[in-house]
Amino acid sequence: MHESSIAQAILDTALKGRPSGNARITRVNVVIGTLSGVDAECLRLYFNEITANTPAAGAELNVKTEPATLICRSCGRSTPYTSADMLQLTCPSCGGPHRLEGGNSMYIESVEVEEP
Repeated sequence: MHESSIAQAILDTALKGRPSGNARITRVNVVIGTLSGVDAECLRLYFNEITANTPAAGAELNVKTEPATLICRSCGRSTPYTSADMLQLTCPSCGGPHRLEGGNSMYIESVEVEEP
């Protein structure tokens, strides 16, 4: 349910960043880490609901997923990891233990607007 407050924060930030009071927001591009715990589809649904009757009504919320990285502590091999993948605890190359890095980000990459 935290997607509702995230959607509101995205909208608030996008509205504050408009170049003028007449500018209409057409698209918001966000990056969400695979380990952030945010459901992208749920976020889109909330965003669509809260933008009604605002300068962002009908705007698209484009979500790009940022993967995490599995890094072997022994040989240094790195492998992208998404939450859809099975988490490998050991390196397939050398059998060393993995550490998991990144994938926690969440930020607005860009906001597209059009002036009337």
